[in-house]
Amino acid sequence: MILAERAARLQAEAVAASAKAEAADAKAAEALISYLKLEIENLRRQIYGSRSERKARPLRFRGGLLFSSCFQFRLRGTSPDQHA
Repeated sequence: MILAERAARLQAEAVAASAKAEAADAKAAEALISYLKLEIENLRRQIYGSRSERKARPLRFRGGLLFSSCFQFRLRGTSPDQHA
């Protein structure tokens, strides 16, 4: 009986760890997508110029937040390319 309970507990812990890892991967993928969208917008701005100053300010501010969150990949020892 004790072995069965231990096996059930270990299996439940494995399922929980797997779900947590999948959620982290999904969050990392969302951060990567946001970062790449920002990079595309910045490149378009370099090519075509700024469309309006009102839109440029929030993008710069938001870009700093997204840029810093993207470097969480490096803290985990992975790269954004691995999550693409």
